[in-house]
Amino acid sequence: MRNKWIQKVLSLSALLAMAIVFGTASPALAEAVTTISLSGTLGNNGYWSSEGTVTLEATGSNVTVIEYSFDNWYTAQTYSAPFSISNEGWYNVHARAYDNDGMGESALEYFSIDLTPPVTHFTLFSGQLGNNGWYVSSPEVWMQGDDNVSTVGIPVEYSLDGG
Repeated sequence: MRNKWIQKVLSLSALLAMAIVFGTASPALAEAVTTISLSGTLGNNGYWSSEGTVTLEATGSNVTVIEYSFDNWYTAQTYSAPFSISNEGWYNVHARAYDNDGMGESALEYFSIDLTPPVTHFTLFSGQLGNNGWYVSSPEVWMQGDDNVSTVGIPVEYSLDGG
C-alpha cells in the first residue's frame, strides 16, 4: 500500500516538474481560491447595521464544490447561492472549495451584525427636589450609553436648556 502511495506522489511530482519546465501550470494542479464577501449596510466600527448577504466564490480550474460552515467545520453545507443572515451577533464564516482532483483551500471571514441602536441611561445622584418635579439645587446626573452587541464605548452627547 505504501509503495502505491509513493508511486502516486512521484507521478504527481513528475507532472508538476514537467509543468514547471514548460512554463505553464497543469489545469489539474491549479488550486481553487475561495473568497467570502458580505453585502449590506456597513455601520460604525466595522459592524454591519443591516441584514447581510453572504456570497462565496471560487476560482480555479475545475472547481466542483464550495462548502461553508459557521461552527468551525463541525457541520458543513454545500453552497449553491448567496444567503442572508438577519440575526444580530458575531459570525465566523468558513468556506472551502475543491476541484476535480480533490485539491482545494479554505477562507475565513469574521463579521458582526448590530441592528439595535444604543440606549442611554440616566441616573440622578443628588439634588433637592422642589415643587412640580423641579430641582431647587444643582442635581448630579450620571449618563451612560450601552449597546448590547457592539460593546463599543458609546459617547453620550447632551445639551442644557436646549443649547
